[in-house]
Amino acid sequence: MIRVYVLHIIIIMVYWGKNNMKQKRNKKLLGIVFCIMVIVSGPAAAGHLSNNTRIKDNVEKYIILEKEPYSVPLNLDGNTLYVGGSGPGNFSKIQDAIDNASNGDTIFVYDDSSPYIENVIINKSINLIGEKRHSTIIDSGGSGDVVIITANWVNISGFTIQNSGGSDFNAGIYVGSNHSTISGNNIIENNWLGIAVYYCIGNTITSNKIIANRWSGMVLYHSNDNTITSNTIRSNKFGIHLGYSNGNTIKGNIIISNDDEGINIQISNNNTIADNIVSKNEQGINLGGHSKYNTVSGNIVLLNEYGIRIYESNNNAIWGNAIRWNMCGLSLLYSYSTIIKHNNFIRNIFQALFEYYLPGGNFSNCWDGNYWNRPRLLPKPIFGWQYVEPKRFDPYIEFDRSPALRPFRLGE
Repeated sequence: MIRVYVLHIIIIMVYWGKNNMKQKRNKKLLGIVFCIMVIVSGPAAAGHLSNNTRIKDNVEKYIILEKEPYSVPLNLDGNTLYVGGSGPGNFSKIQDAIDNASNGDTIFVYDDSSPYIENVIINKSINLIGEKRHSTIIDSGGSGDVVIITANWVNISGFTIQNSGGSDFNAGIYVGSNHSTISGNNIIENNWLGIAVYYCIGNTITSNKIIANRWSGMVLYHSNDNTITSNTIRSNKFGIHLGYSNGNTIKGNIIISNDDEGINIQISNNNTIADNIVSKNEQGINLGGHSKYNTVSGNIVLLNEYGIRIYESNNNAIWGNAIRWNMCGLSLLYSYSTIIKHNNFIRNIFQALFEYYLPGGNFSNCWDGNYWNRPRLLPKPIFGWQYVEPKRFDPYIEFDRSPALRPFRLGE
């Protein structure tokens, strides 16, 4: 139990900006680790690698040496082309290198010629790798999508991608393909959408920083079986939005300080939302539009106006979450057959509320074994309202008949 409180204290400190000293210590530690890696790896890992013949053997080392390591499943069987830098035959534009590449090739982009002011269309199955994600910048100059992926099996990593156009919902990265991997990028500042995934299956979006985009950090529309993991999605209008998208996994992300929803699921079924930190949004996690059979589990949901909100959506499961310090922990509006099990409801102003449309019908939800701020031996009443007639709601009560005596560990 002590560990649980310590974890949440740390989270609050991090997200209220009180970790400056820790950051300084981490930078010092990182410098020591980097020096050790340089000694072990030799000059090839430490230098600028201006000799192109050495790049192919060191692409993965560049990835490992980033401050926040991430893994990219690279196919290095093809040729390697170079953009920027001083090598003979290097391209000056990313698009020129793509036009001259073949499926399976790798394009390595140096940061010393950054920013690259262009709109990039990836229409071949290639690896597009930036030298350093903080300093290798693709900027569309406020026109159109910055990067468009139309080919399957594309890997893109190591870039800052910024300044898309603002009309027609332009994106930092527009994905119109299958089985691609977007990893270890900064999708930041002044895109209309950070990442837009339309009519796609089987893509992986991992370890990106998606920050300060004008509309949504990420949108999936008519896209199934995609995996969204380990991203930081912060200070957008919306965090992640799914529409007409099924079977996706949203796991292990930090979703914080977005103006409206952190995660918004609309008209989408069988999605898994697990092990995320969702904090300081207007609505932490929202299920709506008749979304069914979604699972929300193992999340830390705190300091939102509404922690979890379900609107006109049935047959969803909410279990094993830590729901803390929200104005309303869980709100159920005209939603039925929801399983609410083994959650920790702690110090929300309103722990849980509901409104129902149909009086006298079998349209209740299942509250089972949740922890309600303190140990309870008797059933816990959950108060709500039931619609009776226009402009009239009568009080209504449901019960958690076996409330927990202690907080659960996440995911229990």
